[in-house]
Amino acid sequence: MKRMLPGGSRNQYFRHYASLWAYDLPDVQAPSTDNDYEELWVRLDEIESFTKKLDNPKVSRWFSINTCCEENFPEFWPLKMVLNYYQTGCDDVPTDTFTDPDRAMLNPREELNLLRANLNGFKLADKLLSHWLHANIKVFYWCTTATWKFYTSQCKHGKSPAQNLARMWQWARGGWERTELRDLIETAFENPRALKDMGLDWRAPRLQVDQQQLMASTTAEFTFALASNRCWSMLVYKFAPFSYSGILVAGDENKEAGMNAMKDDVVIRDRLERVANAVPAVAEVLEDTKDLMCPAIRVVQEVFARDNFSPECASGVDVWQRSYFSYQT
Repeated sequence: MKRMLPGGSRNQYFRHYASLWAYDLPDVQAPSTDNDYEELWVRLDEIESFTKKLDNPKVSRWFSINTCCEENFPEFWPLKMVLNYYQTGCDDVPTDTFTDPDRAMLNPREELNLLRANLNGFKLADKLLSHWLHANIKVFYWCTTATWKFYTSQCKHGKSPAQNLARMWQWARGGWERTELRDLIETAFENPRALKDMGLDWRAPRLQVDQQQLMASTTAEFTFALASNRCWSMLVYKFAPFSYSGILVAGDENKEAGMNAMKDDVVIRDRLERVANAVPAVAEVLEDTKDLMCPAIRVVQEVFARDNFSPECASGVDVWQRSYFSYQT
């Protein structure tokens, strides 16, 4: 392609995409001189996706796109440039603009099916690589970074049942709120690199005001939707078996806190079971929460109850340890 573009780095077609491309490169400023464009022209030969296969996201796997976004981000506009030139065969400056599919009142699924029916693979790829997609990919990437780190941290640092036990106890006591939830909000609204990537850095704007408003709304809506979903799903750590895990963690304070959580559950369960036959709503609550009180957990509760819920109950600790680690594995 470099051989086919007349004028080299002075070609206006190349300069159009080079200006967009430079914004995605962390070590490059927006080009303004001939030398700046010449450096980017030379750098085209270093683009990894043109010389080797990069990581691809796996279908139906949460956050797999995060594992390859860092690698693929700088490839977006060079790839768009090559695909567009390959399809059109001319070096006229493109007139594609930032278009919001929702604002255009289009059904994304129907539009994609229509494109697939009328375009070949290269043309479809060229059509999909748009300004709107470029902006939204970065919103989704940065806003899910905290949750992605939360899961990858489990794989990297939770390599044994004992390590997972300590981590579960930390989450049971609200540790995830101080890590993932805080990181999620800070990344979306305070991280300078994230704001720049999402086009929301007012010091170096690359989007028009109305486009910035749209992306700011998208960022806020997506962030708070994800945060609310995470708050709901992470409540599982407030219940057994996670809320009892402190019994197996070193430290009297941890053991006492874990035991108090178990005692509270037993008291609530006993009260509910006494009136379940007379009150249908209570029977429904017990039915809905039966998975939280599986037979293994009930056995552990009974063993500790016989010893007046003492954290030093050897038989209780033994049964709970066997139940917990079998649950983890």
